[in-house]
Amino acid sequence: MSMGWHVEVVKLLVKIEGVDMSSKDRWGQTPLSLAAERGHTEIANLLIEMKDVDVNSKVKSDQTPLSLAAERGHVEVAKLLVKREDADVNSKDVWGQTPLSLAVKGGCAKIVKLLVKIEGANMNSKGRWGQTPLSLAAERGHVEIAKLLVEREGVDANSKGIRGWTPLSLVAGGGHVEIVELLIRREGVDVDSKDRYGQTPLSLAAERGHIEIAKLLVESEGIDVNSEDKRGWTPLLYAIVGGHIQIIELLKKADE
Repeated sequence: MSMGWHVEVVKLLVKIEGVDMSSKDRWGQTPLSLAAERGHTEIANLLIEMKDVDVNSKVKSDQTPLSLAAERGHVEVAKLLVKREDADVNSKDVWGQTPLSLAVKGGCAKIVKLLVKIEGANMNSKGRWGQTPLSLAAERGHVEIAKLLVEREGVDANSKGIRGWTPLSLVAGGGHVEIVELLIRREGVDVDSKDRYGQTPLSLAAERGHIEIAKLLVESEGIDVNSEDKRGWTPLLYAIVGGHIQIIELLKKADE
């Protein structure tokens, strides 16, 4: 049966008195949850227009239809859902992820752009591991999304996860040069922020041999090239242990 026929069936069902359009299966999925998850825009629209359909109904993982659409990158369904005034854009699943967090993780810039424009959307909401949407974008190297978030007023660019990593720590260690450039240009970003082990972004870049990132950090105003972590290791010592010759030369020159 084609999707066109499925739409016609749903159109018939919604007209039948007594049909429960918010009923759940054993996984907690409603018809709207399923339509959102699978990207069935026309069916989702039919259900969303029904005022008695719960747009915030949660499946067993506590994900709402908006969470499901955001996670899977179904842009048109997400647009329809946020038009409902009662749609909860900050709802969290069992892992503490909001629709915005899920859209970031999935790399869907269009949904991220949609959600950050909604009044009241929490752009600094933290998941189970303490990561904000910007942290998630940094960790995954999503440049376009990171740019969208960095440019939004109110986004905390120095927020730390449970390991003490800021977005800059994550990109310095992960080798994402373009996002490093975005962050160090952002006013107020702490280039010497230390994680729970006392490592700075420069220490992480030196340890992992990311020469271009090390160059950018060394050139940043106020950078401490001799910062010591809890073991007393400096960025230079990390570079020496890792055998990263170019970074060794860079750090020696910076300390002259």
